[in-house]
Amino acid sequence: MRKKKIIVGGGITGLFTAILLLKKDEGEEIILVEKGQIGGLLKSFHYDHFGYFDVGTHIPAETGEKVVDEILEPFYSGDNWQCFQGQTRDLAGVYFENHLNQDSISPDINFIHSQDIKLIFADLFSLISQRTKPDYGGNLETLLLSKYGETFTTKFLRPIFENLYKMGLEELTPYSIYFLPLNRLHYFDQFGYDRLSHDKILRDIFAFPDQENIPESLTSGVKSYYPKNIGIYVFIESIKEYLVKHGVRIIENTSVSLVDKESSSIELLNIGEVTINVDQVFWTAGLIPLANFIGQKVDYSIMDRPRTTIIVNLVFNQRLYSDKNYYQYNLDPSSDFYRVTLYQNFTKDNAGYFKASIELISDTDNSTSEQEIISAVIEDLKKMTLIGGSHVLLFSAVETLTNGFPRPSCKNEVAYDRIRYECQGQYANLINLGLNSKEGLFFYRDILKDVYYKIIG
Repeated sequence: MRKKKIIVGGGITGLFTAILLLKKDEGEEIILVEKGQIGGLLKSFHYDHFGYFDVGTHIPAETGEKVVDEILEPFYSGDNWQCFQGQTRDLAGVYFENHLNQDSISPDINFIHSQDIKLIFADLFSLISQRTKPDYGGNLETLLLSKYGETFTTKFLRPIFENLYKMGLEELTPYSIYFLPLNRLHYFDQFGYDRLSHDKILRDIFAFPDQENIPESLTSGVKSYYPKNIGIYVFIESIKEYLVKHGVRIIENTSVSLVDKESSSIELLNIGEVTINVDQVFWTAGLIPLANFIGQKVDYSIMDRPRTTIIVNLVFNQRLYSDKNYYQYNLDPSSDFYRVTLYQNFTKDNAGYFKASIELISDTDNSTSEQEIISAVIEDLKKMTLIGGSHVLLFSAVETLTNGFPRPSCKNEVAYDRIRYECQGQYANLINLGLNSKEGLFFYRDILKDVYYKIIG
């Protein structure tokens, strides 16, 4: 009888795990089980005549680990794909202090009142003169104060972060900064930047002024990929086709459960209503579902729940007022509007429509109607100067995601550490992979590298 390797979870982590198990080729039967449809966040909505929209901004990039990127590259190749690299790899902008910066993803502080600018620079150069490095060892407040000083942190950053997370800076981990484009500030022109760029501390504070002309030496060197037409789902479909062709059994809309929780290894597993003999289980469906799976009680009272992510998909009669950026962040602390994806600037969709996907981060209690949500989004797009009076809305759809927006709080960090500890070693043949499977493991590129070395070695 062939050994059965079971992968639980059909997001990119589970799919990549299946690819790696095929490459090891140990003659086992590989079964991937997903409680919904495979793809995770790399799925696309489809609306008949108006075609595809993604679940927010998802333009897969190389991990920077050659062995990992070589495995995934064939799934991005072909006539239907395009590659972005160098200055065009990740063009993005940000709305900050009533100004849309389309030259950089960093907020432009030139539009801050001159008196505040003086105080901000006094703080910054006090830190710089002490050669102070940002403090990632405490909470988010400690990090921001050590990087930007009192004025910018208190007056400008605090309202942004507290609006996004609905928590105080002291309650959040330094990791929270990675969900917003606030690693650097846009202030200097090319001449000014050239004069300060020899100093690493200054380079870590101030952004290059024009992302389209950034020197290759300052780029990451990694590539991004996206289909020519809208729909990142084709990436998932290409992986699925490969896996099925090579004998991987994919079971969707099905849950798994343990048959015997008292054993030291998993020998039998219920997949739906069928009991299967198991050799090894690769869990890629998240840490809290893992705890529930093995029967560890999760104390939700000590955790901060995720906020709600809502995707608003819109179609207009003409281009939005952006000629280059793939997406724009919104740092207006009075708005739930998090980010907009501008398909017109990185796809070659031939439908003749101009599409945008907007991500809202909310604590909606379902009392807000879809029309109210759409109206609020339209007003935000006007405020950001991305649309004007001549734009006509041709189509709209509101989608609430089942997976919420994370709260990287200090309480959650402690809770996840505890859950990992309690789950660790419960079953000798259970391998936990992916999101939060170890401290700080969240982003796509880091997860894939971690999966590779845990499976291939």
